[in-house]
Amino acid sequence: MSPVCDVPGMSLASKAFAGFDVDGRHIRIVITDAARIVEATALARRELDSAFDVFSATRPQSELQKLNRSFGRTMRVSPAMAEHLRRALAAAESSDGAVDPLGGGSSCYRDIDFDGTTVRLPQWSTLDLDGTAPEAAARRIEASIARRFGCDVVITVSGARRDDSRSPRHSWISAS
Repeated sequence: MSPVCDVPGMSLASKAFAGFDVDGRHIRIVITDAARIVEATALARRELDSAFDVFSATRPQSELQKLNRSFGRTMRVSPAMAEHLRRALAAAESSDGAVDPLGGGSSCYRDIDFDGTTVRLPQWSTLDLDGTAPEAAARRIEASIARRFGCDVVITVSGARRDDSRSPRHSWISAS
């Protein structure tokens, strides 16, 4: 049995599954109320599409790409980008640089100048939020779906790193 389905008191029959792609990543949503799967999937698709507008490395007009083209200039960032950057810097700090949003090279995360609303990347550096942003967006959307539809939910994003503090057995976001 897959870890996603290994939830005490629930069987595969009590869940609904759906999948779709965003920016070349496969998204899978599993919820405990089959009657809500179409609505929940539509909400997840809209929300993830908006999230990828902020942190996508493949969308030329994403906020991330605009920041990466700043070439050392200070740029004002949206609250969503600020939150993603906070998470990325916290992950870098807690991993002693193993999860570095600048990906190594001659600069490291400590060289990012961030005050909560503006960011200045080291000149010629490229910010990569892939280590934290897709997972964080999925968790936020799970909570939104759980509140709105009153069911438990798990969203996975291919290539996203799951937060190790959430074991698969306890990874459901509960509506209660």
